[in-house]
Amino acid sequence: INYETTTSEGRMLKSSTCFLRTDTGEVVGALCVNFDVTDFANSIALMENLVQFGDRDKHRPETFAASLVETNDALMEQAIREVGKTPSLMNKEERIRCVSILEENGAFLIKGAVEYVAQYMGVSKYTIYNYLKLIRSHQG
Repeated sequence: INYETTTSEGRMLKSSTCFLRTDTGEVVGALCVNFDVTDFANSIALMENLVQFGDRDKHRPETFAASLVETNDALMEQAIREVGKTPSLMNKEERIRCVSILEENGAFLIKGAVEYVAQYMGVSKYTIYNYLKLIRSHQG
């Protein structure tokens, strides 16, 4: 009951599953309820952005990741917060901005990051490579 899931398009769901059993306890089915909370999460992010004061980067607590997966997750969540939308609702320019933030923070120095970001954003790894090529050409 009440667990988080994500669709392949990156939408956030609040989910609950109940198994249907016979009198002997044999599972014969499942009742699954999924509630899309993506728009609520985006609204909260927008409201948080509106009520913050000053340079929040100076006051952000440092987090030490225990694994590369945690590092990828933290970098991705930070970039999404800065863009202000979940990947499923981002347009192309916002996705490029998100990838640019990840690039600035060194996310793509981690092996497998391109594939991770592509899956998280619901695009192909070639799309991420194209975004990186565009970003890097503007930097140099």
